Amino acid sequence: FLCCIFSVFTVFISSS
Repeated sequence: FLCCIFSVFTVFISSS
């Protein structure tokens, strides 16, 4: 769960 959240968060920031 936490791993997935962190991954999505990182991608979101990278996309920004």
